[in-house]
Amino acid sequence: MLFPTTNIKLYNVLRLADDGLNWVTYKAQILTAFGVKGLKQHIEGCVQEPCQTEICKDSKIHIVNQNEVILDNKVVELDDEQDCYDQSKDQVRQQIYKTISN
Repeated sequence: MLFPTTNIKLYNVLRLADDGLNWVTYKAQILTAFGVKGLKQHIEGCVQEPCQTEICKDSKIHIVNQNEVILDNKVVELDDEQDCYDQSKDQVRQQIYKTISN
């Protein structure tokens, strides 16, 4: 027996009221939404931003504030970590912006 498939949005968060009267409900819903998306650590401030890289005078790539030269494969790895971090941070911002008034 085959079951039909559907795309169901798991969690919608109510907008925060301008007067903040629904703050308790809003906070519980938005924290749950972040938990479902695996973003709760970003809200709690537990995620550290990946190491920043820079190109120095010797035209080699270094980690900021360190003298260690980074190999090309490590640069790609650090760039991927930065992209993942930025994407998660932007998802958090998008969810918050979507649920508050300007």
